[in-house]
Parts: sequence; structure tokens; C-alpha cells
Amino acid sequence: MNHEVEKIKEIGLNNLCNITEGGEGSSGRPCSIETRLKMSNSNKGKNKGKYKGQKRSDEFKLKMSTALKGKPSNFKGKKLSDESKLKMSISHKNKKFTNEHCENISKSLTGKNKTEDHKNKIKKSNIGKHSKKNVSTM
Repeated sequence: MNHEVEKIKEIGLNNLCNITEGGEGSSGRPCSIETRLKMSNSNKGKNKGKYKGQKRSDEFKLKMSTALKGKPSNFKGKKLSDESKLKMSISHKNKKFTNEHCENISKSLTGKNKTEDHKNKIKKSNIGKHSKKNVSTM
């Protein structure tokens, strides 16, 4: 690349078809508004990611599952700021669930066994929570 830049400087931009001084492709050339609009319109509605929107095969899922087993989460060792915790707390308070949503949660939890210690902790945390139902009639 340095060779290209030196040659262009030696010959001069006026004597060549080059728009930039070389080595960087077209990154040094600004796009017109018309060109930017064309690029924007051509990209609208397209998925921007290698696998975004693609269905994964069972074989692929199994390979990924085994490859990630035993590895810690990417968030491990990181802490949320008090501000983030407060925002999350506020967004989850007084959240209304539809009856359908509540039924789906119930179905997903059916058949899961809890230890007596776990049951006692749940009872303790639910004291006074259900005086007013937190379910909408949607």
C-alpha cells in the first residue's frame, strides 16, 4: 500500500483517474446525499448479520450446546450499576400479565419439584404480595 501511495504522489492526482491518495480505497471519498439515500434504500428491510433470522439445525444446536458447556457466562464477574438496577426495578414493578401469559408460565413450571427450603423462601417472599391481583383481564 505504501508503494501505491508513493507512486500516486509521484505522478500526481491530476494525471490519474484516482480520487484518493491511495491505500485506503474509497474511504477518503465522501458520498453525495443522493448516493447515501440509494445505499440506505437498498439496505432497508435486510437482515444485518450473518445468521440473523436463520433457523438453526438440530445438529448445529447440539454442537453449540456441547461447545459452550462448562464455560462461564459473558456477564460473569461484571456488576450492574445502581442506576441500572433501579431502572430494571421500576420497569418490572406493577407489570400486568395477560391471563394467557400467566397460563403459559404455569404450564412451564408444572411438574418441577422444589425443595422444602425453597418452598419456605417462596412463602416468605410472597407474604402481602397478593392482596391485589396483578393480573389484567385482557
